[in-house]
Amino acid sequence: MQRIPTKPIIVLLILSMLSIPLLGCQTQRSAGAALGGAAGAGVGYAVAGGGPGQRAAGAAIGLALGALAGYAIGDYLEARDQEQVAYTLEQQPSNQPTTWENPDTGYQWQATPYEAYRRDGRIYRKVRIGVDNNNDGYYDEWTTATAYRRSDGSWEIVSYD
Repeated sequence: MQRIPTKPIIVLLILSMLSIPLLGCQTQRSAGAALGGAAGAGVGYAVAGGGPGQRAAGAAIGLALGALAGYAIGDYLEARDQEQVAYTLEQQPSNQPTTWENPDTGYQWQATPYEAYRRDGRIYRKVRIGVDNNNDGYYDEWTTATAYRRSDGSWEIVSYD
């Protein structure tokens, strides 16, 4: 059996994790890809069985899939849409979707929040986000994001699953 080189994969994972604090300077597309990639790498590593080589391969696959999902949603999520997601997280009851259309892009959106929970002294909430970017009544891209409420009451998305 051929051994998978783990050192380059681990370096890639570490670099993607270190890029998260710099996301404020990037586009939504880049931010979504980095956050999705980091989350995907962690999940891929955790669920891959076997030795370190197999776990590293699982992390690499998770990184790629997570980055792709985060990139797709981040590509469409503009400031107006972020405000709607924040409104959904703050005001909408769990499991009740909010829908809207962005008048600048014409994209249809849906966000469904889940139950809030506390961790590390913060309030977190997951939200499932879908976008219909073809105006055909079908949500083309879906992702689940995790956000926490900042001390000023605003919401910050910290990961895309």
